[in-house]
Amino acid sequence: MVKELVERIRQKDQRAMSQFYQQYVGELSSVCYRYVPSEENAKDVLQNSFVKIFTSLPTIEYRSDEALRGWMRRVVASEALLFLRRQKKLHFESVMAQMTLLDDDEPQSEQISPDMLHQLISELQVLDTPVLLAE
Repeated sequence: MVKELVERIRQKDQRAMSQFYQQYVGELSSVCYRYVPSEENAKDVLQNSFVKIFTSLPTIEYRSDEALRGWMRRVVASEALLFLRRQKKLHFESVMAQMTLLDDDEPQSEQISPDMLHQLISELQVLDTPVLLAE
């Protein structure tokens, strides 16, 4: 059944795309919400994931339903992680833009609370990498 849907999607069958979406949206939503708890953001990530899935289906080799499901779950997880990295970068850039610089181009670190400084440093790290800060 799934193999037939994939073949019909490769032929650009809109009904097959809709059936495929309905079959997997619940499972892939669960994966997405593990990374992106905000409903609005998760919907965007899931939509981007389905776009990638549908555009990539013609180029992948169908081996089994389980292999296809695993691949789709990886696509969603990758999209979610990419979204989170972009969000952290935007937040960090926003905070840095709000800071004013002295004439000698030194940041006015006394305007940054220790908590904010710790938060900014932790956002610069790669996921799951501990930060050691001297107090």
